[in-house]
Amino acid sequence: MGGARVGLTVDELLPVARAAFGRGRALVSVRRLTGGTKKGVYRLKDRDGASSQAPKKSLRHVQ
Repeated sequence: MGGARVGLTVDELLPVARAAFGRGRALVSVRRLTGGTKKGVYRLKDRDGASSQAPKKSLRHVQ
């Protein structure tokens, strides 16, 4: 399989972030980290400045 890699968006990951951190958290940005794996690792950033990392493998059900 080839082609350009397509990243996930805030809208796609919002349900996952809410499930992990609670409904009171507001996900404001999602960025695919470079230099990780081919499968991808994402940095999720919350409105209050907190951030976390999520491997795309753990986000399979989102797509």
